[in-house]
Amino acid sequence: MINQTKKLAVLLLAGSIIILNSCMNKQNTPKAIDPVNMDLSVRPGDDFFKYANGGWMKNHPIPDEFSRYGAFEALGQLNEEQLKTLLAEAEAKTDAPKGSVAQQIADFYRSGMDTASINALGFQPIQKELDEIDALQSTDQLEAYVAMLHAKG
Repeated sequence: MINQTKKLAVLLLAGSIIILNSCMNKQNTPKAIDPVNMDLSVRPGDDFFKYANGGWMKNHPIPDEFSRYGAFEALGQLNEEQLKTLLAEAEAKTDAPKGSVAQQIADFYRSGMDTASINALGFQPIQKELDEIDALQSTDQLEAYVAMLHAKG
């Protein structure tokens, strides 16, 4: 019994050390609450929002094209810029082997940017689906059709 108790104590101590070590803020690890994003000149009881977010608001003014701007919008913009760069690089690469991921990405990107061909095709690519929708006669058929579309993703 004492042997099991010692083992349990050692396991608990080791687990506690691991958990505490993982919770400690190491260098280059983002902080959950970063004082840079706060406005410490404002008393929290007067305007908690400004106290908690004033630094962020000062350093990240809302761009004209946004109605709000926070970390998720900034991350979304960065993601879009990186994706655009990757697509442009793939499109510019003319020596990608046929069937390679780079060649497929470039072809996919070009097909989406070719508005002349898209406009020339009109509704032809989705005409079958439009005809199926037009043929629906009841709400039961509509429900089944919507369920089928959800199943297709």
